[in-house]
Amino acid sequence: MRKIISLLSAISLILCVMSCSNNEDNNVTDQPNLSSFSNSGCKQYTSNGASSAQKRSAENSTTTNDSATEQIVLKALGNNKLYIVHENASLSCDAVIDTDFKIVGSTIVLTEKYTNDTNCFCSYDLSFTIDNLQNGDYNVIINRQNIDKTGKILSDEWKHCEFSIAFSDNLSQTVKL
Repeated sequence: MRKIISLLSAISLILCVMSCSNNEDNNVTDQPNLSSFSNSGCKQYTSNGASSAQKRSAENSTTTNDSATEQIVLKALGNNKLYIVHENASLSCDAVIDTDFKIVGSTIVLTEKYTNDTNCFCSYDLSFTIDNLQNGDYNVIINRQNIDKTGKILSDEWKHCEFSIAFSDNLSQTVKL
């Protein structure tokens, strides 16, 4: 009986040691990460090649500002959070929109993935929140990539825009595209 208890204790200790790891290996919360992404939905119809149903839908839209400028708005939220809004991004009407995020050295890469299966375009606001970003200078690249409605990748990424920022708690910047 004593051997069985010793054996079970040894197995428990081994399992505990195997499931626990060094705090450096297990602490992913210190790494920059994309904590949220959202889009406004179609704000404004911007193409004349749409079907009559798409045109009627666009005519019923509450947004009618034809002078909407595509731009990137950046705002520090405190606690090492960066809020980025890609205002008036022109994407396909009724697009399925997704994103990817990565940081390579001091380069932030956001990839806007979207379906491109209609013959009309809408303006969207795409909003990103990045957590755990350390103060410093960053190069920001926004790429684009076509996907199908299930998220399957249909094209290689291509660069939509690139700019630099100096991230700190008081960052408030607008980049016109």
